[in-house]
Amino acid sequence: MPDGTIVTGEILEIKGGGLTDKEKEIVKEIEGRGIEFILWVSALGSVDWLYISKNSWLIFRDYAILPGMGFVIKVELREAKYEGKTVPIFPKRDVIEG
Repeated sequence: MPDGTIVTGEILEIKGGGLTDKEKEIVKEIEGRGIEFILWVSALGSVDWLYISKNSWLIFRDYAILPGMGFVIKVELREAKYEGKTVPIFPKRDVIEG
């Protein structure tokens, strides 16, 4: 997939960040929502990066889920959009088990 590919998915879980029990309940509102990433393909090496898109970032910002605060965001990636195409993304375990 080329640089700039839009990768979409679903937020499964958010944990860490020193949340109180009340804050954990509030953050659960985000779980199940869609999320969008932008793919950056490394020119050298085998590491690519997914950056949270501006639209998705606004959701996290509004809930004070910020970088460097110790949050872990678990997502399921669903599809990639590039060059006018949309292709599904299948986790390796789904391909092997399914």
